Amino acid sequence: MAMASIGPMTPAALMTIVSSVSSQLQPCADRQIVPAPEAGEIIAVVQLNLNRDGSLASFRILDHNGVTEANQRYVPQVDAAVEAIFTGCTPLRGLPPELYDVPRGWRSLKFRYRLKA
Repeated sequence: MAMASIGPMTPAALMTIVSSVSSQLQPCADRQIVPAPEAGEIIAVVQLNLNRDGSLASFRILDHNGVTEANQRYVPQVDAAVEAIFTGCTPLRGLPPELYDVPRGWRSLKFRYRLKA
């Protein structure tokens, strides 16, 4: 009996995974302090690489959006807080193993993350 090949991640499945990851990260996000209201305008673009067991293989901040002259001094604090969120709340649980290593699977996820006061 031949196994059906699993196709690429569907948009609906990706939305479900991102929602699951976001809810699992929330307890760590709730512990972070936004250093100033202007810092809440900074969006960190994050590359998250996960192992099959949901543990963190690597984490990297690729870029920032929303940085202005008024808030640029907060970028290092935002980066430290965002890294603490992603490293403190892994391993992630309950992600579908069959969608780990497919094209656009959850092995590698890109997030746009903003600290919330």
